[in-house]
Amino acid sequence: MPKASPATPAETNENLGTVAVITRTKDRPTLLARALRSLTQQTYSHWHLVIVNDGGAPEPVEKLITKYQTQLNGHITVIHHKTSKGMEAASNAGITAIDSDYVIIHDDDDSWHPEFLMQSVSTLHAAPKHVGGTVCFIEKIMEKLSGARVEEVSREDCRDWVNDLSLWAVAEQNRFPPISFLYRRSVFKTIGGMYDESLPVQGDWEFNLRFLQKFDIIRVPKTLAYYHHRVGGSGVYANTVNDGILKHQEHNEAIRNRYLRGDLSEKQAGIGFLINQARGDFELAQQVRRFYAQSQHVRNLEQNITALNATITQQKDALLQQEQHFTSELSAAENQQNTLESDNDRLRESLEAILNSRSWKWMRKAQRLIEKARKFKLLLKLSTWKKIISILRNEGVFGLHRRVCMALGASPDIDYSQWAQRFDRITETDKQQMARAISQFGLNPVISIVMPVYNVEAQYLSAAIASVKAQTYPHWELCIADDCSPAKHIKPLLEKAMAEDSRIKIAFRTENGHISAASNSALALASGEFIALMDHDDLLPPHALASIAHALNENPELDLLYSDEDKMDAKGMRYDPYFKPDWNPDLFLGQNMFSHLGVLRHSLVEKAGGFRTGYDGSQDYDLVLRCLEHSTPEKICHIPHILYHWRALPESTASSTEAKDYAFTAATKALKDAVKRRKLNAEIVPQYPYHRLQWKLPAQPPLISLIIPTRNGLHLVKTAVESILNHTDYPKFEILIVDNQSDDAATLAWFKEIATAEKRVRILPYDAPFNFSAINNFAASKAKGSIIGLINNDIEVKQGNGGWLREMASQVLRPEIGCVGAKLLYPDGTVQHGGIALGTGTAHEPVAAHLSLHLPSDAPGYFGRAMLTSRMMSVTAACLLVRKEVFSAVGGLDEQLSVAFNDVDFCLRVHEKGFHNLFTPFAVLTHHESASRGLDTTPEKHARLRGEVSYMRRRWAETLDNDPYYNPNLNHIQPDFSPAFPPKARKFWKR
Repeated sequence: MPKASPATPAETNENLGTVAVITRTKDRPTLLARALRSLTQQTYSHWHLVIVNDGGAPEPVEKLITKYQTQLNGHITVIHHKTSKGMEAASNAGITAIDSDYVIIHDDDDSWHPEFLMQSVSTLHAAPKHVGGTVCFIEKIMEKLSGARVEEVSREDCRDWVNDLSLWAVAEQNRFPPISFLYRRSVFKTIGGMYDESLPVQGDWEFNLRFLQKFDIIRVPKTLAYYHHRVGGSGVYANTVNDGILKHQEHNEAIRNRYLRGDLSEKQAGIGFLINQARGDFELAQQVRRFYAQSQHVRNLEQNITALNATITQQKDALLQQEQHFTSELSAAENQQNTLESDNDRLRESLEAILNSRSWKWMRKAQRLIEKARKFKLLLKLSTWKKIISILRNEGVFGLHRRVCMALGASPDIDYSQWAQRFDRITETDKQQMARAISQFGLNPVISIVMPVYNVEAQYLSAAIASVKAQTYPHWELCIADDCSPAKHIKPLLEKAMAEDSRIKIAFRTENGHISAASNSALALASGEFIALMDHDDLLPPHALASIAHALNENPELDLLYSDEDKMDAKGMRYDPYFKPDWNPDLFLGQNMFSHLGVLRHSLVEKAGGFRTGYDGSQDYDLVLRCLEHSTPEKICHIPHILYHWRALPESTASSTEAKDYAFTAATKALKDAVKRRKLNAEIVPQYPYHRLQWKLPAQPPLISLIIPTRNGLHLVKTAVESILNHTDYPKFEILIVDNQSDDAATLAWFKEIATAEKRVRILPYDAPFNFSAINNFAASKAKGSIIGLINNDIEVKQGNGGWLREMASQVLRPEIGCVGAKLLYPDGTVQHGGIALGTGTAHEPVAAHLSLHLPSDAPGYFGRAMLTSRMMSVTAACLLVRKEVFSAVGGLDEQLSVAFNDVDFCLRVHEKGFHNLFTPFAVLTHHESASRGLDTTPEKHARLRGEVSYMRRRWAETLDNDPYYNPNLNHIQPDFSPAFPPKARKFWKR
């Protein structure tokens, strides 16, 4: 047989050999399609597919091959058995059909991770020849069949299946399906044949036992294979080889007798022979002496290894001392540089004082010239003229304007309409590039746009339909339901549109049923795999559906997709963009951040029951709430581009107060239903125009340990402690004041006084230099509570905010939540902390900065972000709650970060463990920021801060630059939710 060639013409990876992928199937095209899709997504390209259709109808198989012909690229062999010959015969037919370096055998309902072939082939290629195959970890997916669809029931991580790969362990139980194996092709000759066809369904087990008698197998320590097991089924022949299934127990017993019990009997007989022989001579004693000598030799080797390890440790210590020496020299050099910079600043301040003195007033004109010259010099520091020309070319005049303003310390005022013109305008060149990208899509799902229509003006309805027809992605259908509009222009306009494009479907309702009923009528027309929701007067930009299709090609398993949106007035002016975060379920329960452009899998909408009457105005919010209960967060995708223009007309929800009121009432009802369905220990509290999900505490609230480090600072720490004691309504807490080398007599006296008078207060002496992380780690080890609170000594609880700890505790007790941060205010009542955005704060090595800074305390902020509970990658440790078990699981705070960013690093490690961090605006405290420690103004503090910045960038660079909860289209230099100039998000056809 000829050697198979790679599956794709482009060489994307090294050719380590060709893999024959043998797929056994029979009359299950839906499952086979999933297997083929899994194969075409492999990063290793040198494979050849052999489909053995064992007695099934040939037409469905041929149709699937035609559908995937581009990805398969002709490298496929199909074998049709007119009648079913069984799994073993199907495997043998595939093995003999092609000459290859490696072989995989699997059923049509299994699938792989995209790295399966690459990892397995590269591992086996590097292994010695006595290693005949690889096996990877498996994830078992329990499924049930409903019609033609597969409904997932549960998943099971089956890593323990491959812990013991010995012959005895495998003979005792058939632990894993063949999908997890990759064999060398040569092993089939060595072990004397292929699958035993006399053992229906158990042939792969018997083959593996023969294999393990001759060859070793190597484990790939990753979960790369997915074994789909259907409830009530038993593999590809679950409904066709009933006789074989009935004989499972008989075959199991035969295989175990052959490979387990028979082998054991032989060993037992041999042992008995040796014992009898040993009775007549001293051979047994000699063997014991030889074993003792070998054991002594092993002990000597172990001692030598121990000595070598000690030598290595000494050398490592010496290298560490050298590293510390070099680090010390580098720190000294940085301190010297800081001193020079400080001297330079003082000289500059002296010069400015002279220039501003009265004696120099007569030289005002000269002073202005000097100032202009200074600013011009700063401008030159921005970049070279070559860089300026590059900025003009790439970002235009507005981009240069923003760069200059930042260099001079000014705030550029960039209008969104200008931003949209510069970065979000689709040109003819864009459309051509987009069309080329679309032609390369392997998946082209039909997207059904559902549009209820009622009495809309002709110009807006025509524009809405025209925006759909202008989509660069052609695989759509527009499903319109007219809700018995009295306006006479509606029906002719819709009939004309339907006549002009066969993709437009119209339903004319005979009675007015309002928006939910009309939406269901439009939904009944839909035949696409996905449903997009659109209002009758809104607009889609040309790349909207193409962006959705691209995301589905990136991840075909997605169920729900949503994009950013903006508003458009009657004159076509764009404004008020909503650049949304990635999926944020806590924020979604406060506002409908999904909204537009929202796209849902059609089968999911059907499962949820479509739109419900009685929820008009928020019918889409209600629908998404119900759809979410049939999907998972991994199947939700946010596309960070403006893909929807929400028309703000007097009668629309975007601008009409009356429309907003009834929509808010419907949203409240939908949210309350969702809480009841999900059986959450919480209640919905309407806070127009948003909502609050208020969680309830258990009947016996846990003890909370509040840790407050301080050094002296009596006026601050006293205010903090007494305000907590006097204004906190949570029933069970203790305060641990960590005394970090206080030497103020009044402070020490107050420590004794408060600890004596108040049982809830303990004083913990900490006699070491200040290190915020180390201090809190020390105190956490002494805490009695199951919840730990990190509290700065400059925090104050104001009267009326006593529910702060109750709110934070109710959130942190949720199993999926890690850290919870509060809303902190400056003494003047403006916001100091509203959550943290990563990768922000400075143009050079950005780490993190606070959101909603300096907003009035009651201001909603950007689309309500300052007054809505929201998931964040990080919150400040000035007031942070975390369960003690989570604190211990990540090892507490990193003591290498003594002052700055230790809270950010801690939150990121908590998130890395699988927990979500949360900001709640319903816990409000006052923060006298940096009042005790001071600002980083000295050269030493500058050097320390730069070191901590560098540490964070080295450790978390990728995470810092991709905060899922702060949109890439937003300003990352100053996280004020203004548009970024330029944005980080790139259109898919320009990547």
